[in-house]
Amino acid sequence: MRIALALLAVLCIVGTVVAYTKLQYNNGDEILRRLQLYDGKTYVLFFYDAPGANRDLRTTNDYYKDRLRSEILEPNPDEPTEYIYAEIDATDYYGNGYLVDRLNVTRDSLKEKPNIVVMKDGKGNVIYGPTAMNSVQTSLEKLSQPPE
Repeated sequence: MRIALALLAVLCIVGTVVAYTKLQYNNGDEILRRLQLYDGKTYVLFFYDAPGANRDLRTTNDYYKDRLRSEILEPNPDEPTEYIYAEIDATDYYGNGYLVDRLNVTRDSLKEKPNIVVMKDGKGNVIYGPTAMNSVQTSLEKLSQPPE
């Protein structure tokens, strides 16, 4: 009985820790179709250039990914919004190229830093650069406001 209660307590804690759902997809077209549903959900898409042997790019990508998760996607008691999150390899031209092009993700910038797309009901931003996390937070706040 104690084990069952302990397991239930752990599940409750784990269930409240995650404020985002990681989107499982086969190609970028699936993501694009979801974005076109205008379903009222907020999407946070992390576009990266597969680093291969480039350790600096891998470190940069991991740094931004970790900051995105810890500063924005993790739960905030004041903001109970749940986000749909996906990590997209922009070097997979066959699988994700159309999505990258449609969302105007800048391929050249991906060689230095990832791009983050924040979108809800067809509105959003492509964000990259040193102030990306602040810009993502600002975009999410604007998207969470009711339309005028």
